[in-house]
Amino acid sequence: SSLIKRQNEALGIIEHFNMDINNLTVIGTSMGGYIATSLAKVFDIKNLILFCPAAYDIKAWNVPFDERFTSILRRDLSLLKSNIKELLADFHGKSILFLAEKDEIIQPIIVEMYQSVLNKESNFTHIISDCPHPIHRWVAEKENEKDRIKEEIRKFMSFA
Repeated sequence: SSLIKRQNEALGIIEHFNMDINNLTVIGTSMGGYIATSLAKVFDIKNLILFCPAAYDIKAWNVPFDERFTSILRRDLSLLKSNIKELLADFHGKSILFLAEKDEIIQPIIVEMYQSVLNKESNFTHIISDCPHPIHRWVAEKENEKDRIKEEIRKFMSFA
């Protein structure tokens, strides 16, 4: 697989189910958050819901997930070569970020990249206390947190 292959799979699903591309809500976690973000370059997304979204050096876009992909990620400052700003340049929808307080994967610079380009008036950020990067596995065992996240999404969708 590769980042572009995953984006093409997402595009195929949208096409297969004949989704209303003028009223899309896209959700993604970690690498899937980056893929969801990439769809904002293709569609006028209405709502973007991201959980611990990742970012990648643009050079990794077409590279298969093998040692070549890993070597790009391991280069110093490769994250600073991400195209997050370009992908979200024309995004005017609403967004919500769920971040894990104890995320050992997503570096603060990535969070800053997302927050700097998402519409300030319609971007909501929620930090999940004591949570590691695998947010969904962690929250599955925490009923109160799960309910809080569901409520935040419900409020966000009502606002959206």
